[in-house]
Amino acid sequence: MDFCASCIRFALMPEKLLDEMTIKLGLDQKRRLVALAEADGLTASELVRRLIESHIEDRAANYRALHSIFGESRSTPKE
Repeated sequence: MDFCASCIRFALMPEKLLDEMTIKLGLDQKRRLVALAEADGLTASELVRRLIESHIEDRAANYRALHSIFGESRSTPKE
């Protein structure tokens, strides 16, 4: 996919964090998450955001690969 220069600048702009979500973690999960974040010089929240974005990008890449193999999806079920 080709982006124009202004689109690339827009894509690289940091997103304003306007919404929040609460998750429940076990004490060991929280301890390991915080330790990983600190090792990377991040807050736990930033690490979680990066992990989510990475997961979304991986799924999108997988979808693009499948799409390149199987082509357009049907808009209506096959009869």
